[in-house]
Amino acid sequence: MCPWVAKLLPWALPKTFCCHCFLIETEDRLILVDTGVSTLDCAQPSRLGFTHKLFQFQLNPHETALHHLETLGYRRDDLTDIVLTHLDSDHASGLCDFPNARVHVAIHSLEDARSRRSIHHWLRYRPHYLHDEIDWSLIDLDRGEQWMTFDRVQESPFGPDFLFVDLPGHTPGHLGVAVKSKEGWLLHAGDAYYHQSVLTKGRNDFRLLSFFEGRAHMNRSQAKETLQRIQALSDEVSVVCSHDAAFFPELDV
Repeated sequence: MCPWVAKLLPWALPKTFCCHCFLIETEDRLILVDTGVSTLDCAQPSRLGFTHKLFQFQLNPHETALHHLETLGYRRDDLTDIVLTHLDSDHASGLCDFPNARVHVAIHSLEDARSRRSIHHWLRYRPHYLHDEIDWSLIDLDRGEQWMTFDRVQESPFGPDFLFVDLPGHTPGHLGVAVKSKEGWLLHAGDAYYHQSVLTKGRNDFRLLSFFEGRAHMNRSQAKETLQRIQALSDEVSVVCSHDAAFFPELDV
């Protein structure tokens, strides 16, 4: 994403944004966390609605999750499961590239996206990835146990090293995914925040981005509490948000 405002006001917004999609391989499953946009979106940008123009999506099929999956030697049918942090189009529109995968999403997230009750909902959700033909597996984030600084965390069907973390505020049913590897815990925090400076410096380096983030959160008080819980995490957990394109290049990975 290369919003035109960033070209005019480089101090206010990063020049580019991405959508981090994690591919996780277990003994018997291949799991994708968020999908980004689809190859079909690249061919038909109108599927993404107004947000495509607002944020100037650079719709390159070679940057889709499907293409990256195939460059790693997998086929689309090898993907067994998809976990969605939430259902905004830039996170979920790629579902159509993986029609045989089981899709795990919070109950409240799907209910809210399907409600279409306001202009806000019409802008952020698209009906083509909300249909009943998808193999939905619904997560009840109203229950869960304490983990680190969070109150409602559930072990996923993939085992104790793969957790669903309730991160309310951005949208109803917004969740994070925590995965344990040899290097420790890694938390994909979705859109709980938009830039890593919020964690490293305690404030957002980009003023307009901070303003937009506040407008994008459906429940600002919940979002503020969620961010405080993330900021309070110990060094045992590495946290990445969805849209900071500089995160992995800075790690040199």
